[in-house]
Amino acid sequence: MATHITPEEQQALAKMLLKLLDDWKLSSEQQISLLGMPDSTRIRALARHRAGEPLPDDGQLLARTQHLLAIERALHTSFPTNVALANFWITTENQYFGGRTPLEIMLEEGMDGIERVRAHLEHTDGW
Repeated sequence: MATHITPEEQQALAKMLLKLLDDWKLSSEQQISLLGMPDSTRIRALARHRAGEPLPDDGQLLARTQHLLAIERALHTSFPTNVALANFWITTENQYFGGRTPLEIMLEEGMDGIERVRAHLEHTDGW
C-alpha cells in the first residue's frame, strides 16, 4: 500500500520514531513488537533505520508511526515542563488501564492498544 510520502519524509519519520522509542527506554524486541514488524526482524534493522534508512513503505507501519508520534505530542502537552515524566508515563501503572502500564496495553493489544492509549491521552491530562 503506497503511503504517498517521500523517501526523505520516510527517513525523517524513521529517525523521529526510533528516537522516541529509545527515549521511552524500550528494548529492541519491544520496539519491533510495537511497530508491528515481523518477529523475524533483526535488531540490526532498527540500527539501520536510526541511521536514516527509511521505514518500509507499509500502511500499517505508517499508521502505527502516526499514532505513536501523536502519543508523544499528547504526553508533552500533559507534561510540558518535564520530558522525563512524559517518557516515564509509558511504563507507569495506570488506573485507567486496570493497573497495567500503557506500554503493556500497546504491546498486548497491538494497534487497538496503541489507539486506546492515544485516545486516553487526548481526552485526559495523562494520569
